[in-house]
Amino acid sequence: MAHPKTSHLVVTLTAHPATFLVAGGIAVGVGALQDTPSDPALTTLFLWLAMAPFAEELVFRGALLEWLSRRISDLAANVICSALFVIAHYVFVPSLWSLLTFIPSIWFGLLYLRHRDLVLPTCAHALCNVAFIVGHVYFHN
Repeated sequence: MAHPKTSHLVVTLTAHPATFLVAGGIAVGVGALQDTPSDPALTTLFLWLAMAPFAEELVFRGALLEWLSRRISDLAANVICSALFVIAHYVFVPSLWSLLTFIPSIWFGLLYLRHRDLVLPTCAHALCNVAFIVGHVYFHN
C-alpha cells in the first residue's frame, strides 16, 4: 500500500473537521438540527461527516481496493469493492438509498486508483454525505 505524503495526511485530518463545522453551522443556522435525546442530530452529523467517510475509505479503498487491485484488474477490483460497499450499507439501512451508494463508490474507487491516496476519495465521500443530509433535511421539512 502506498504511503500518503505528510501534506495529504494533514489535509485529510483537517478536511473532515472543517466539513463538519461548515455543514453543522449551516444546518444549525437554518434551524435544521435540533439536538434532543430522541433525535441526537449533532452526534449523527458528526458521525456522517467526520467519522464514516474516513473509516469507510480507509477500509474499502485503502485496504480492500488496494489489496484486490494487486491481484485482479483495477476495474474488477473497483466493481467488487463497490459491491461490498453497497452490501455494508444495505445491512444497516435496507433501502434504495443504500443500493445507490454503488455509483459514488465507483467514483471513490476511481479517485483512489488514479492517485493511490485516500485524500480525494475521503473528501468526495464527505461531500456526498453532506449532499445526502442537505437533501434529507430539505425534503423532510
